[in-house]
Amino acid sequence: MTFNPEVIKKSKKIKVLLKPIFELFVKITISGAENIPEDSPCLLISNHRSDMDPWCLSIMIPRHICWIADDYLFKIPLIGKFMDEMAAIPISDKKSDIIAAFDVPFCI
Repeated sequence: MTFNPEVIKKSKKIKVLLKPIFELFVKITISGAENIPEDSPCLLISNHRSDMDPWCLSIMIPRHICWIADDYLFKIPLIGKFMDEMAAIPISDKKSDIIAAFDVPFCI
């Protein structure tokens, strides 16, 4: 997998469109966002309680986030296409896939 810088441009456009909708309909509380570096690699680890949490984080956190997601999600037509466009990293429960998921260029 190679990282395409155009992904960040797409991500920003999507955030501009979706953020007002999320703020209107979803009560989102983010704590510790000041600890996320703006321009250096980092791991953002979230213990999410619903399937909406990764989407909310991606929209509400200022920087681009490269998700790690279960590989079955990439097989769902619309969701899979979106996740490809956003440079999500597919991962299965195979040990080799888990190791390979962390062997990608940083997505900053």
